[in-house]
Amino acid sequence: MRRLTTVRYGRQNLRGLFAVETEEELKGGDTCVVRSARGTELGVVLAKPIVDGEGEAGCGESACGSCATAQGAVLRRATPEELQRALTHKKEGVMTEIRYARERSREQHLGMKIIGAEYLFEKEKLILHFSSNGRVEFHHFVRDLAVKFKTRIELKPIGARDEARLVGDVASCGRELCCKSFLHDLQPVSMRMAKQQKKTLDPTKIAGQCGKLKCCLRYEDSVYVELQKSLPKRGAFVRIEHGLARVLNTDLLLQKLVVEMENGDRHVVHVSQLLEVGIKPPRLPPPATAPGAPGVAPKRVGPARVVGPARVEPATPGRPGDAAVNGPGTRPGPAAPSGPPPGGAGDDGDDDGDPGPSDLEG
Repeated sequence: MRRLTTVRYGRQNLRGLFAVETEEELKGGDTCVVRSARGTELGVVLAKPIVDGEGEAGCGESACGSCATAQGAVLRRATPEELQRALTHKKEGVMTEIRYARERSREQHLGMKIIGAEYLFEKEKLILHFSSNGRVEFHHFVRDLAVKFKTRIELKPIGARDEARLVGDVASCGRELCCKSFLHDLQPVSMRMAKQQKKTLDPTKIAGQCGKLKCCLRYEDSVYVELQKSLPKRGAFVRIEHGLARVLNTDLLLQKLVVEMENGDRHVVHVSQLLEVGIKPPRLPPPATAPGAPGVAPKRVGPARVVGPARVEPATPGRPGDAAVNGPGTRPGPAAPSGPPPGGAGDDGDDDGDPGPSDLEG
């Protein structure tokens, strides 16, 4: 039966499921020579090997065939001499290789950002981690490095999050970056997580060293999602012991609601005090508003239409100048001329009180 175990390897603390090909008894913490997709290198065993298929399904941390397929093989346990040489190479570092690679990149105008480098087992391969904004033609660049360092060269492009993991730094919380210390699987983080946790949307406060959203926003997201399921939305109608109320605001962590009654009173209640949720909003009758009042569109009245020619009647004797117009919606005709009305004897035209010609004659 095939045996499997979990191995951590590489400078980025990569982790994967490896098949055990040696007959030696291995335990957690042993340094072994492994064969990965990158080549032969040293790795640290994290779990005691078990038979394939005997682990708990979906455990993730344990080495079982139900979690993932094998990404490599454990060849043997590393000897003390190999461990000593690996420690010496680690102390020497790779700054000489990084500086030379940066110089050659500037001379050839490649536009590459050399972030880091690492050697595999016994310096059989040099892996350079870089980032760039576009396509890079680095055939001459690789040839120059191979001639200089007498080994195989591999260029590996990485993103912003892998760059932060490779470089390592101290986060705003005062501790080492999670991706550098213990976080192996970099899961995506969305803006919804920051909004749900009521974090400030200032990019300088919710972004990490990589410029992306902080990975710690994902730690408590599942708890917030579960708490949100038990709270009604804002504007929903619920029933409490005082009667029907509308939700004005919610407190996710305290599981409390601010509700408003029909008479305008407000109460703070716990979600456990809700008698009924999901009530349809009551239908209120439309307010009776007088025409012309604010909020009611005035009725449009078109221009008056003249049905026929207006007929002007003579002014009444007592009120000269007034005209009566027959029919609704007709326009008034020209005013009657002032003066004594035509008529019989005895009508001197002095009824309006104004001085007339007869008054001025003496």
